[in-house]
Amino acid sequence: MHRMPLAFYLISIIALGYSRPTEEDDFVSCIDESSSSSDVSEADALKKFLYCFYKKTDVITGDGHIKIDNFLEKLPENMHSEKVREVLNKCNSLKTASTPEQTVLNIFTCIHAV
Repeated sequence: MHRMPLAFYLISIIALGYSRPTEEDDFVSCIDESSSSSDVSEADALKKFLYCFYKKTDVITGDGHIKIDNFLEKLPENMHSEKVREVLNKCNSLKTASTPEQTVLNIFTCIHAV
């Protein structure tokens, strides 16, 4: 499996906020929520944004793990392979981090590394 296609589609899930009216509102509200405090680092703001947006688009659970079937629904049909599901399952099995935001970041870092 190539890294670029899966990484591209992970990024495109974020971009869905620009292509679907209801998710555009979620996208904007998550930007506002993640950057509302001036003492938040860029890394923390990114984690908060990812958690917020993925949670609002229903592709993760409250603890930051992937809802695999929901996640796959966001991907094009040609990405619904057993290999993609294996990668998602492998990375989704990572131990829950100290925060759901960190768990999301750890899982998507794992996916990108595969």
